[in-house]
Amino acid sequence: MGSFDGPLSEVWIVCHGHGQLAARFLSRFLPLERDDRLFIAPEALSRYYLTPPQAGPHPANAPVGATWMTSEDRDSEIDDYVRYLDQLYEEIFSTVPRQNIKLWVVGFSQGTATVARWLARGKADPDRVVLWAGVLPP
Repeated sequence: MGSFDGPLSEVWIVCHGHGQLAARFLSRFLPLERDDRLFIAPEALSRYYLTPPQAGPHPANAPVGATWMTSEDRDSEIDDYVRYLDQLYEEIFSTVPRQNIKLWVVGFSQGTATVARWLARGKADPDRVVLWAGVLPP
């Protein structure tokens, strides 16, 4: 990530839901875009085809989604994404002065559990948290 040259006042880290991809999820935040806001949408670490193959391999244009975790080796996947999001946080604030920035963290659907676990186990200390259309994990 390069340096941000504008007068930045807010950073938003937005975590998508199950089956979504970061770029498409990020497009939902366009109405909130301002010159002083930086939106960052990390993508879940596991991608998969959204539809089963009909016969043979998936076609080149088969839709793909991503997931933050599954039931298979769940604890390791959670540890992986907590480290991933911590590294992202550290990278952002190695470039942007944290003390001058309001940090928003948003979790949608499966991203709700992801954000809740990250904030409980990781290094981020956000100013605002929005958990939307998801369930808090135990």
